[in-house]
Parts: sequence; structure tokens; C-alpha cells
Amino acid sequence: TYRLGYHGRTHLRPMDTIGFAGGTTLDVGLDLEALLVLTGYGRKDGHHLVGVQIQDMKRADYVLNGRPIFPDAPTTQAQLTTYEAIVQYTTAGEVVDVRFAPESQAIYRNLIQMFLAELHWTNDGDESEWSVEERTGHGVAETNYVVNRAPTNVVNLSRERVEYTRLNAMDISTLPNPLSSTGDTRLTFTPKEGLSQLMATEHLMARDEKGVKIVGIEAQMTMVRIESTRTTVDPTQLQTRLNASERVRPGQVSTSESAKRRALEQQAGGLTIE
Repeated sequence: TYRLGYHGRTHLRPMDTIGFAGGTTLDVGLDLEALLVLTGYGRKDGHHLVGVQIQDMKRADYVLNGRPIFPDAPTTQAQLTTYEAIVQYTTAGEVVDVRFAPESQAIYRNLIQMFLAELHWTNDGDESEWSVEERTGHGVAETNYVVNRAPTNVVNLSRERVEYTRLNAMDISTLPNPLSSTGDTRLTFTPKEGLSQLMATEHLMARDEKGVKIVGIEAQMTMVRIESTRTTVDPTQLQTRLNASERVRPGQVSTSESAKRRALEQQAGGLTIE
């Protein structure tokens, strides 16, 4: 069980046909304080199964263009803490798929996918430095790793995202100016606890030829391990859940018709006679 803190803002403004910002701006913000519970469910078909669930939310401010996405706190609680995703991954740590309850909403699914991307790290054996192109919570980026193994067997892993090659929210090949990005993550591992702490920050920015911001993404995430407990798993019950779940690819973005409709309503609400 980890104490989780997340602060993120995403600003997107579509461009017109000649490369200048125009149209309706999309601003999404999330401030979340909760517990993130990871539960080991053993192995199936040679892969590990791990449950991922948000619990005990202390704060959850989720806004779209300045307005709450959910109508009230109980709805927010129900949408984000009711479900547990089950992740299947290889012995090398690569996620094979993510399984969600069919009734879980797109907002919840995308949030879990983002957390999973931040939790994923590429392991290159005994090397002290390496580079790789890998999936992130916002797309795909060229990433540098540096590992420091302390005499106490504590391992500190640094991850730097150098350059994005793909964004989930926009085709960056159409941007008139390069996308600037800085991303730094520190992961700490101990012999007893495994991953004990994660601290990550990320900033992405792109402007059009007039200097107007087209893309602005900032995110800060912290995870601190607070306890470990043993759980008894009923294999039959687990199999029933797996059979009823929907399997999606790692990083796959889910869409919600209600969210699209809400964005259109907010857009219409801001129209003037001009």
C-alpha cells in the first residue's frame, strides 16, 4: 500500500489549417490524495497478476475547463475507488494487458493507465546507464536511466525523459515548433520492500508561430510505501473476475461519450453573439 499524491494540468489548443492556435481550448486538471493498493494475485499462463486500486481518497479535484467533471464528492468516490484493475505482466516487467470491470468509466481507466505508465521502469540488467524509447503516461518518449546501487543494497534509479516521439492527445508531427519536455523521476528500491518510493515531475510545452501555447502539460506524482500485508486469494473467484473483465492494451486511451457531451456543453455555454 502506497500513499499517493498527484497534481496534473493538461492544456490543449487545436491549431487552424495554417499552423496557428484557434478553436476551443481544453484544460483538464486533477489533484488527488489517496492510497494506491497493489495486490499480488500469483501467476497465470506464465505471467504475473497484480491488482491496482485507489482507496481512502482524502482529496480528488477533477476539473474540465474550470468545472468539476463529477457532480459531487460521493460520485467522485464511487467512480474512482469502487473498482480494481488487474494487470498482467511478464517476468521481465512488461505489461501484457490491463483488465477492467465492464462498468468502470473511461476516466477511471485512463487514470489507472497513467499511473501504470509512471510505475513502469525499464530494467537493463547490470548496466549502470542505458537509454530506451518507452511508453509514458502522456505518450512515448526517449528516456535515459541511471542506477546507483548503495552498499546497503538500496537501489536508486533515475529516469529522465529526454524527448517525446508521440503524444496521446495530439499528433506532434503537426506542431509548428518543437515540443519541449523535461521529465525527471527518482525510484528507490530496498531489499525488504521492493519499490519503496517514487517521485516524478514532468513538463511539456509547445507554442505556435505567434507564441500562443498549444500544448502545456505539467504533472507531479509521489508514492511512498506505508505498509505491506498478506492477502488470501480465492482462485475460483479470481477466475470469475478475469472472465468477466474487459482486456485493454497497456496505454490504450479509453473514451467516454458522456465526457465528450460535457465538453461540448461547456463549449456551447461559452459562446457569445460574436
